[in-house]
Parts: sequence; C-alpha cells; structure tokens
Amino acid sequence: MAHLSFGIDISDDLLTGVAVAGKGKEAKAVSCAFYRRDKDKGLAEQLPLLLKELRWSQKGRCDIGLSLSELSLRNLSLPFADSRKIDQILSFELDEQLLLPVDQQVIATAATMVNKEGGETQLIAAALEKETLSEYISLFHDQEVEPDRISPTDFVLAERLQSSDREAESFLLLSCEFSSATVTVVHQGAVVFMRYLACPAEVFTQALFSFDGREIYTDDPDGAELAVSRICSAVQESVAIFRHQSSLDLHPDYILLTGPMLLGQGFQEKVEAEIGLPVKRCDLIRADTVKLSAGIAGQWKPEFYDRALALALQAGAGKKTASLNFRRNDFAPPHYLLRSKKQLIGAAVIAGLLVSFSLGYLFWDVWRLEKKHDRLAAQTVEVFQTSFPGITPAGDPLLHMRSKLRGMDTVSVSMPIFHEK
Repeated sequence: MAHLSFGIDISDDLLTGVAVAGKGKEAKAVSCAFYRRDKDKGLAEQLPLLLKELRWSQKGRCDIGLSLSELSLRNLSLPFADSRKIDQILSFELDEQLLLPVDQQVIATAATMVNKEGGETQLIAAALEKETLSEYISLFHDQEVEPDRISPTDFVLAERLQSSDREAESFLLLSCEFSSATVTVVHQGAVVFMRYLACPAEVFTQALFSFDGREIYTDDPDGAELAVSRICSAVQESVAIFRHQSSLDLHPDYILLTGPMLLGQGFQEKVEAEIGLPVKRCDLIRADTVKLSAGIAGQWKPEFYDRALALALQAGAGKKTASLNFRRNDFAPPHYLLRSKKQLIGAAVIAGLLVSFSLGYLFWDVWRLEKKHDRLAAQTVEVFQTSFPGITPAGDPLLHMRSKLRGMDTVSVSMPIFHEK
C-alpha cells in the first residue's frame, strides 16, 4: 500500500481534509471531505467524522493548517543575516508589537529576503498563543493523530503554487470564505506579505450569503456586490500600505483566487473589475504534478480542497524543516525511530549487518585461537623431546613434562635398618 499523507485545514468557516497516496510525481489524491464549522458541535465532534471519511491511517503523516485569524503577523527587517542572532533578538523586537507577552506565544518565522553582503534580513513573523496551540495538539492526540507540522495554510498553499512551473514569480493569492478573506503576496519567488481581512459587518448582520453545499446564493445582489467591493478595497489598502512600508517594488502579475466564495455567480469577475488585475482560478491539481483519483473526481472542488491538498503534499514531502512551523521547541513532535517502512527496512539492514559482523568476528577469533593452540602444542613437544631425548610424549605433552620433572626432584635414599637386642 502506498504511503499516505494527510492535510487538514482548520479555517474560520470550514474543516477540510485531503489524503494523498505516494509522493513526488507518483502523488495521487485518494480521499477528501469537508464540514461546515459548527459552533454547537465544535471541532471535537467534527474532527473524528472528517478522519473517518479520509480513512485515517496510523502510519500516515499529517500536517495541520490554521487560519490567519489565529495568528499575529508582523513584517520585520533586521540588520544582520546570521540566523542565530535573529533567534536571539527576535523576542525583543516583537515584545512591544504583540498584545500578549512573548513567553506566552510560539513564534515562527520565514525569511522573505536575505542580503548577506549588506547584512540584512527581511522576514515574516507569526505568533500563536501557546494555550491555543496546546489545545489543537491535544485535540488531535485524542484521535491518535500526531501532527508533524502546524502552519498557516495560506503560506503553505502560496509556496506550493510558487514552486510549480505554471505560476509566475510574483502574484497575489486571495482566499475568500463566507466570513473572511486572506491576502498573500508572492514577490520574486518568496512569500513576503500575509494579512487576514474580516468581511464587512453586513455579511453577518444581513446574512448576505447562503451556501447549499454546492453553490453560493444571495437574496440581496446589491448588498452582496457592495460587500465584495469593500473586501477588494481592503485588499488594495493592505498591499499599498505594505508596499510603502517595505519599499518593495510590488507589481503582481495576476491574482489567484481560491475559496468557496468562488462558487458565487459573478464573484471572479467582480474581483477582477474592482482590483484591476487579471484573475485566475487557483487549481493546484493542474498546477502541480499530483493526480486525482477516479474515486473522488466527481466530488473534487479546488475551491474547497486546494488548501488541504497543499498541506498533504507538504506532509508527503517529509522535509525535516519547514518555514512558519509552530511545532518547535517545547511543542516539537516526538521522534520515532521506526516510524516509516523505509526506516524499518533500514533498521533491519543495520541489525543484519551487525549480526553478520559479530558472527564473522566470532568465527575468526575461534580460528585464531585454534592456530595459536596448535603452535604452542608443537613448541611444547619440541621442548619435551629436547629435554628427554628418545621419549615420545603421551597425551598432553605439557602434563607429561611436568610428571617427568617431578620424578627428577624425588631422590631415592636407602636407609639402614638397625635392630637392637
């Protein structure tokens, strides 16, 4: 059975999962499922249902993706390129910028630009409360799942798209759900900016959008159009502010659009008209080398599953390090010696080599001792024959020689016998 990798995306509105068999060019998405987040049921009830639909395997790898709403994001520029210095100074840089003390949060970073000659590093820092992280890890442990990585989903998806040959080096990834949107900017092949944008209040107070599991509907087209316009304005403002603060020459070639709001009629066209950039639908299956299993082809919707698919592909790659990974330091996953089949085979080969070496050494040592014994026995016979010419030693020559030597030490003395009358 092919190696299974799982990606689970926990967004504000959806709980989504994808399972991928194999890796690299052999990767194939074999199962997928999603649930609309339910505040009454909660993740503790919905997660077991999702894992059951994905046919969770205890031997599989799993990466978890979180919404940007859970994180505090900052863009930093530091006057050195040494990673050790960055780790030492990072907490002091963020201490005054975060709402909670740094020691109550887990900080993950990703370098957006490293200038070793100029001694400068620009990076994205993401902070997640330790209490929140512990709750997520415990939630998955209750289902006997050990997540390898916990990362911002938008970052993982943007990196995966950028690494494919079909996307440009500079683009804007816009993920739109029912209640929020996230914008991710890729510039010159690196993720340089991410922001979470809540939908306008009217989306909630007037219930502008409804979802039947297949399409997005609205009973107020004018209000829905206005809400989309405000989201697009917020995207433009966020990118413009970052462009001014970073002094980067940001000119995305196009917008990649993903998320369930794409199922709304005219949504893509409205975004394109508002922002003024070409808009393409995000489809990781087409952009990447991963294939789609025939069993799920009918239910696959990239608007729902691309985010979880990117996480599953990251899990399948099995890299030891990953940017913006919150499973670090005290929250790092335990290391298993024999976690995969490849590791098991490697351990068996090493054990076999050790046993073979030990047996080989044992046989060689026995042969060496026998040779030494025969050589000493021959020397003993030679000494015996030199000491007692004409006598052939019987049995053990050493014992025979000792017996002869004891006989030479014994002196026979005839004592007279006196008899008194």
